[in-house]
Amino acid sequence: MNNFLIVIGLIVLLAGAGIFLMLGQHSDNEAPGGNQNIRVLVENGKITPKQIDMSSQWPAILIFHNLSSQKHDLVIKRLDDQGKETEEIRHFEIDASDSMNIRLKLAPGEYILYCTISQGEHSHRKDGEEAKIIVQ
Repeated sequence: MNNFLIVIGLIVLLAGAGIFLMLGQHSDNEAPGGNQNIRVLVENGKITPKQIDMSSQWPAILIFHNLSSQKHDLVIKRLDDQGKETEEIRHFEIDASDSMNIRLKLAPGEYILYCTISQGEHSHRKDGEEAKIIVQ
């Protein structure tokens, strides 16, 4: 009888652990509680992905990884219906080879993310350090 109870206890324990693991699993774009985790890579002349899709229903955690050897000065601005930049939503720097998280909850619409650094005619944004954020 003791062995039977031990076996039943182990089965219940394993089943509970399996359920816990299944509930804890999530995609890169959605974390428990509805947060959206979105990886953004910043390199010399490039921001990946070029389009970031988000839901206005939950906050988003943008996980920035600077893969270059220089800092980047990033800004997020709202776009109006004609695609013209309007209000600045966020402005931040990310050091060379560093990572950082930015938490945002945006209203539906379109936004632009880009690097503001420029030296003379050379501009990080013109080189391709720009991405569109679309919030549904």
